[in-house]
Amino acid sequence: MTESVNVWNTQPSGPLWRTAAGWTLLLLGAAGLVLPVLPGVPMLLAGLVMLSANYRWARTCLRRLKLWIRKFSRHRSGLANALRSCSDPQARSTHGKRLPPQQPSTSDKGE
Repeated sequence: MTESVNVWNTQPSGPLWRTAAGWTLLLLGAAGLVLPVLPGVPMLLAGLVMLSANYRWARTCLRRLKLWIRKFSRHRSGLANALRSCSDPQARSTHGKRLPPQQPSTSDKGE
């Protein structure tokens, strides 16, 4: 007869600690958005990264955040180029070109 021996399994505790730390960081990050003492955005990001190993919604949030950052950086670089061309009169760009002054037209309606 074989005797069963209880062996501590350390495998499930890893995801448990990661999940608990992720939720804690998310809560602290949400509080940090309101309170001036805590850095909210870095804690939210760290919580999402920790939770993304176990939850699909966290992975989706991170994916959407990456797309939003890429879109924002492209928009910001385009805006910087447009502002640079407005401040530099010699810049060759389609944005910010001035039209030549027009002569007042004379109409025959009032005469």
